[in-house]
Amino acid sequence: MSRKAISHSQLRRVLADLDYTRYNGLSEEFFGWSAQVEGVWRSVDGKELRGSINGVSGQKRGEVLVRLVGHEDALAQVLGFYQGQKESERTLVEEYIQAQSTGSLQGECWSLDALFATPALLRALQEAGVNYVVGLKANQAELLTQAQALREGEAHFDWAQLEKGHGRVEQRHYQGYELPLWQVDARWDRSGLVSIVWVERNRFRTKDGKTTQESCCFVSNVNLEGLGGLVLAGAIRNHWRIESDHYVRDTTAGEDGIRCGHGNRLRSVASVLNVGLNLLRAADRKGNLRAYWEDCSADRQNVVDSWRRT
Repeated sequence: MSRKAISHSQLRRVLADLDYTRYNGLSEEFFGWSAQVEGVWRSVDGKELRGSINGVSGQKRGEVLVRLVGHEDALAQVLGFYQGQKESERTLVEEYIQAQSTGSLQGECWSLDALFATPALLRALQEAGVNYVVGLKANQAELLTQAQALREGEAHFDWAQLEKGHGRVEQRHYQGYELPLWQVDARWDRSGLVSIVWVERNRFRTKDGKTTQESCCFVSNVNLEGLGGLVLAGAIRNHWRIESDHYVRDTTAGEDGIRCGHGNRLRSVASVLNVGLNLLRAADRKGNLRAYWEDCSADRQNVVDSWRRT
């Protein structure tokens, strides 16, 4: 561990030439981060790498990193990168699903936001054997209207949850309804849709007494029978994990401060950072990732020990 680190100019050349796609594949294969674990949910979302935005040229959007992040362990798998409109994120995920071998995604559990609520993507998830729960908003107005009509009937699943902490009290009320496919447009026929879940969120902020209320809708191919309703409620609640991980990348790792206009170099940095954070999360027994990061920075032997424990 006494070897001298390579120079900044050398590092730039290494990152520019790195095959980040192969690097991510080898990392996932070696560490098993992408291995299917039955019943374990993961969030899908993209994170813009703000350091890639060239404000001088008037650029509005930069490179976007798309990942799967575990709800429980926060270990992340890179699905790919894109640069362009937000809809490109959906295309990237569709292409990822299509590129997988038959049966390799069978039994996986994914939570996604409303961007992905399209017949084509839900059909791809269903045919790949992925259990999914997806947000539903005005982008699918007809289906949302039908979901609202279901609320007039009796819920097949009804559960409330109360949480206190971080200076607020939050109550969530989940109601699930079966969705007969004959009631919806034919374009959803192969999507596997069987359930609708409505969530009412009421928040009370203890500092100033401010209250907020919102109502959200989700669709899923998971049946509400048995523990299905509770499983979906948990998946919806924990989808935030990926947003929390975005925050860690920006604050603890300082990713937003990395300025780079070289596409391959930036994607390589994001890929290496993903592996590093996964190793830190897997080895950190106390849950204080920032403190553990500082320990590894102060003594490189801690990095070796982390790798051996993982």
